[in-house]
Amino acid sequence: MTPRDTKPSCIISGRMRPEKAHVIPQSHDKWYTDNAMCDYSQGAKSVSNSDDNVCRLRVDLHKIFDDRAFAFVPKLDEEGHQHTVVHFFSTTSDYGDAALKYHNRKAHSLNSVAPQFLFARFALTVFACIKDFILRGERRRIAVVRRGIDSSGSPAWITQEVQMDRAQRHSQYGGGESRASSPSKRSRPQSESQQGDGQESVEEFEYASEDPENNDNDGYYTCTIKKTAY
Repeated sequence: MTPRDTKPSCIISGRMRPEKAHVIPQSHDKWYTDNAMCDYSQGAKSVSNSDDNVCRLRVDLHKIFDDRAFAFVPKLDEEGHQHTVVHFFSTTSDYGDAALKYHNRKAHSLNSVAPQFLFARFALTVFACIKDFILRGERRRIAVVRRGIDSSGSPAWITQEVQMDRAQRHSQYGGGESRASSPSKRSRPQSESQQGDGQESVEEFEYASEDPENNDNDGYYTCTIKKTAY
């Protein structure tokens, strides 16, 4: 709700009597804790207790959201103004009508949701989509991103291309909640490097939010997803 709202409504359709939907799913409570997401949620210690992790959706849209068919993405309109809109990643028969109607529709009353949570949900949705892409084929070349130290001794994301056969990819990314389908743990500059998710490229998305570990990005997180067939 916004201060102007007298009653809660779906942030996409505007319909009344919406359900509360968690941006970071309750099943990812451990990830929330491990990555200190409470820093962005007034100290809330769990996904369920965070008011900054809740939006309101119509019942059917809530189910589609839980199925990771869409996420909330910042885009520019024709006048160059940025808005948070609905972006559908799946247009299967189950979601086709909703995608046709709501894709690129501006979401309202999202000011109460932490942008870091929107970014995490976007990543979760994308990783679920690229999992099948990564597992497809006999042998693939995959760009693996790890948190490490660059030549100047500063924390950096380091990308390395690796060749993997089908068995190696299934072992690394084939699990139900594998690195390929869930956000990986956020690493601190002094911590051991963590392997990121296989990503190979199409678009960059930015969320207006200060990065606590890198202030050189003008207040935006940037996520690049790469897809290249071989």
